[in-house]
Amino acid sequence: YEAMEKRLGVEVFHEIPARRYCLNKEDAKRAKRRIKNPRYAQVLGDFVPKDEKPLGIRDPFGSFEIKNAAYVDLTQLLTCLRAYFLSLDCYRDAPFHHSLLTKTQEGWQFDSLLAERVLFCEGATVTSNPWFKDLPLVPIKGETLLFQSDKINLQPGIYHHEKWLLPYGKEVFRIGATYDESDITVTATEAAKNQLLAAAEAFTNKKGSIQPVKQLAGIRPTTSDNRPFLGQHPTAPGLYIFNGLGSKGTSTAPKLSRDFIDSLLRDTPLNPEVSIQRFYQRFPPYEIN
Repeated sequence: YEAMEKRLGVEVFHEIPARRYCLNKEDAKRAKRRIKNPRYAQVLGDFVPKDEKPLGIRDPFGSFEIKNAAYVDLTQLLTCLRAYFLSLDCYRDAPFHHSLLTKTQEGWQFDSLLAERVLFCEGATVTSNPWFKDLPLVPIKGETLLFQSDKINLQPGIYHHEKWLLPYGKEVFRIGATYDESDITVTATEAAKNQLLAAAEAFTNKKGSIQPVKQLAGIRPTTSDNRPFLGQHPTAPGLYIFNGLGSKGTSTAPKLSRDFIDSLLRDTPLNPEVSIQRFYQRFPPYEIN
């Protein structure tokens, strides 16, 4: 992200403190055990007893710091990336229809484009992809809520108590996110809004002071084994997939995309945990020429 910031001349990667609030006594015991474990020394900070660092948040069981936390302004990043690729004349904003992608002797043809390789990065809509639709993708809807409150006073940071809460400043906050496997539309729902409002009120103990501003909905492309889908189709050489990053895409995309490009250009084997070959063991992998 820092490399992209330099290239694009924007600031999208924001390092901020993060605090996780325990949900019950057992949760607090588990947290204390992990904090003592040397494996988590670079990840978890000291445990703080209940109500010692309320910061305007209900804290009946204590909390602890999560180190090296950050968030990415994806809206700004994607806007800048589109503009950048447009300036290089290598971005086209147009509808894509799988039926119009055809195999030729030279590779794959779509409209006026001829490519040796086609990479599908379709998120949850991969379920309509005729080549990759049988991969066990599990679409899960998530909604977040932007709200205002003049009664909540929080320092910049990420606060997590069942839901995460992110202060933007000037009495503006975002809370999220919901999980819904039954509804895979991108339409914001009243049920999710009520759930998030209740969570914000319970989290901050400021009932009646929260005013909804904007609600967003999206679909997480999760997978049956919680591992991404990367690699080449076993029987259609030249077709690739980069998908299944779920709700951790911002954290894992930079490393996974670098590994994916290395596999394409340098024939570096993909990690078996993310390669789609785990679902196609009966097919031999294609050589990348």
